[in-house]
Order: sequence, then C-alpha cells, then structure tokens
Amino acid sequence: CNETPRVSFWFVVTKPTNTSELVSKQDVALAVRKSRNRINNAFLLTDKTLQFVDIPPTLAAPVEPSTQPWLIAFGVVISLVMVAIVALVISGMVQKQRKEKGM
Repeated sequence: CNETPRVSFWFVVTKPTNTSELVSKQDVALAVRKSRNRINNAFLLTDKTLQFVDIPPTLAAPVEPSTQPWLIAFGVVISLVMVAIVALVISGMVQKQRKEKGM
C-alpha cells in the first residue's frame, strides 16, 4: 500500500434548491476557509493531513479562554491573603490561650 502524509478527495457542491446548479468555486473556497476546523474535525484530521487544493491553509482562530487570566491570578492572590489572615487569627487565639494557661 502506498501511504502518503495527506488525504485527497474530490467533491462537488450544489445548491439545495436545485441540485443541477453548482456553487461557484469562490463561494466554496470562502466556506471552506471559514469552516476549516469543523471540516477537519468531521474527518478527524488536521491541516497537516487534509489539504484543500487552491485554498491556502489559514491560521486557527485564537482560543478565547472561558476565564480571564487576570481573574485567575486575582483569585489566587485573594486566596493566599485569606489563608494568611485565617492563620494569623488562629495563631493569635492559640497564643492567647497559652498565655492565659501560663498565668
């Protein structure tokens, strides 16, 4: 079997209302560029393994994190401050009890 690093196939796109009328190459290319990630996922492939002839690869859209990084850092800092306050309060209570027992 002759294995290649890419998968190739040919497809035709027709209009849903009239299956004998073809969709223009420019419209198909634009749709492929906009939906490249969905097409790759449908075939379980990547841009390295699925190539569209005459449609240059596009950079993937930047991933938007669901939580902003500054919010995560703020949460960590506030948590550390709260832990420090609780530790100071508990150590103060323990020292007070030791001082009362010692007198």
